[in-house]
Amino acid sequence: MELAEFISRREASVGQISQRCSNKCILTEASIAPGFALITGMFYTRSEQPSRQAAWFVGNSIAVLLGGLIAYGIGNIHITAIAQWQLLFLILGAITSAYGVILFFTLPDSPAKAVFLKPNERAIAVHRTLKNKTGVLDTGKFKWGQVLMAIKDLQTWFLMPIGGAQLVFLLLTSGFASLVPKSRIIMMIFNTAVSMLGMLLIWKLDDENHAGKITGLCLGGVFAANIPLS
Repeated sequence: MELAEFISRREASVGQISQRCSNKCILTEASIAPGFALITGMFYTRSEQPSRQAAWFVGNSIAVLLGGLIAYGIGNIHITAIAQWQLLFLILGAITSAYGVILFFTLPDSPAKAVFLKPNERAIAVHRTLKNKTGVLDTGKFKWGQVLMAIKDLQTWFLMPIGGAQLVFLLLTSGFASLVPKSRIIMMIFNTAVSMLGMLLIWKLDDENHAGKITGLCLGGVFAANIPLS
């Protein structure tokens, strides 16, 4: 989180497009969603995780709403030496940095070390998630064998087309929106409808229909193309 915040604040100091692209290519924020998934998996069973994942994902929308209000306030700050868009990165980056320090001292790396749980509650939390078989009692040592296992896992490779689907729909809808006036909202609705179709495929198709499920998973992430469109 601190590294992602540093790169975010660095946006305020870069001027050329080449510098900005190189800054974005570091992609430290790409670890945020997998990190949330890992933390959720530490404290909840597999049957409980989907609703908890959805809960923190809704937090993105809440953050956008609050962020819009904060951005409006920052937009009314007039400083000659610093542009308003630079202030946006600096102020929000500082807030993220302060929150990262709080998490460093309070966010546990396992239920057994959770400072907000009593000793008996920690034992219960560990016992509940043992059936997940996701390494709750892991020693914390990095194991290259697990990396190799992940590379060999076909599920890892089947998840990659999700990013490709997002990019394709982003290029199509943003290109159309730039050609047709006042069509951006329509394109965002279209991307959302495609995502809903993907979710319906995941929900309604039989578990044996792996190809259909993967297709639904790829389409389900298309809504992310709305972020740059907005």
